[in-house]
Amino acid sequence: QGRFPEAERQIRECLRVQELTLGRENPALAFALAPLGELLVELGRAEEAVPILRRALKLREAATPVDPKRLAESKDALERALRLLKRAPDSPSERPNPE
Repeated sequence: QGRFPEAERQIRECLRVQELTLGRENPALAFALAPLGELLVELGRAEEAVPILRRALKLREAATPVDPKRLAESKDALERALRLLKRAPDSPSERPNPE
């Protein structure tokens, strides 16, 4: 577990400041949300990670221009969390792109 709790605290604080500064719907928030969700999955907290990863994905889909690499990373992270929970994606946009 190492320094994961400290990393989580710092990411959450960064996210809080960004939300106050940029607003809750700014696509730039995905740069804090995605690592937070991935960290929670690593900590065995996939249930908590899913809504965070869904929000990151939604923000990345709304970004102009859309960054296909970041979008794919968000889809993969969400799919991993859902797979750990033995749940299917809620919508086609949450599924990873076929290779």
